[in-house]
Amino acid sequence: MHLLTCEKQYDPTKNPWKSKNVYKEWESVHHFEFSQSSIFNNRLESNFDNKDIDLVYGGFYRGGARRDQMIEYFFDTPYSARFFGGIKLDQFKFDQVPNKIPEFDPKKGGWSHFQEQTNRALATVIFGEKSYQDNIVTMRVYYSVLSGTVVFVDDSYDSAHKLFGDDMFYVKSKSDIENRIAAIKKMDKEQYQKLLDYQYSK
Repeated sequence: MHLLTCEKQYDPTKNPWKSKNVYKEWESVHHFEFSQSSIFNNRLESNFDNKDIDLVYGGFYRGGARRDQMIEYFFDTPYSARFFGGIKLDQFKFDQVPNKIPEFDPKKGGWSHFQEQTNRALATVIFGEKSYQDNIVTMRVYYSVLSGTVVFVDDSYDSAHKLFGDDMFYVKSKSDIENRIAAIKKMDKEQYQKLLDYQYSK
């Protein structure tokens, strides 16, 4: 059997069926960016004058695989933040709840819903567990770019800055996002659109 994977650095010894005696080894392993299929979705207008939140992130808690990044970028922040989808406060199991918690919108939906909700924010942020870092470009990246919202990327996710190049779009802490959002809020609609067009061109 042949394997088609979006992982650039896939370890062929990681065969989830090997222990089940389905077959012993892959005949071949091929890399393919299937996540790029999302580029055929509609690109939303920025809706610049009606943004109602600074930072947004949609999806699921994923067993806490991204908990540290979620806490860093969305709790105790000087900017407004929101989760939407399947992420719930009680999943974080805080010993002591942070002083400032983000908004939680429980409504779930497909990628169109993802784009609509992301479009309501000035920015969103991309991050991933260790196996994703410098390895996989997820559909989230493409759909976020199509959402009419500035996309920040956690530096560990794309340490070589291959996605967008410009350091402005890369962050390591909530203070980085705070500074970038403050800069965005000083922009007019045309300046904001230039950021979106730049990221879309990549």
